[in-house]
Amino acid sequence: VVGFTNSYHRSLRSTCNLLIGLCAVADIFHLFGSLVQLPMVFNFDARMSSDTCRAMMFLPEIGVATGCGCILCVGIDRLFSIHASIRYRSIDRSIYHSVLILLIVAYCLYVTSLMIFFHRPQ
Repeated sequence: VVGFTNSYHRSLRSTCNLLIGLCAVADIFHLFGSLVQLPMVFNFDARMSSDTCRAMMFLPEIGVATGCGCILCVGIDRLFSIHASIRYRSIDRSIYHSVLILLIVAYCLYVTSLMIFFHRPQ
């Protein structure tokens, strides 16, 4: 049984599975946005400034950006593994994972810069 679980965990450490797991965690953060709007569903008058709203919606927006970035990286990973399968097997995983994480972080920074650029205090 120990050999089975050990090989089972080893097969789950592929790049695609790690990205899918990260996407699931990002979706949890995205779902926090619905909790922010919960008082408004029950007709609770909650007036807030746009700065407060932006601060409360930052985590859900980063969750969306991380999830979208993960899905993009899963597509890139699967495309690379099919079209360059010999090169894919010999690639250094730490560098490859660093590049994929850099893509996700760059997209999150882009979304954050859009939030800052288009912010209008109200």
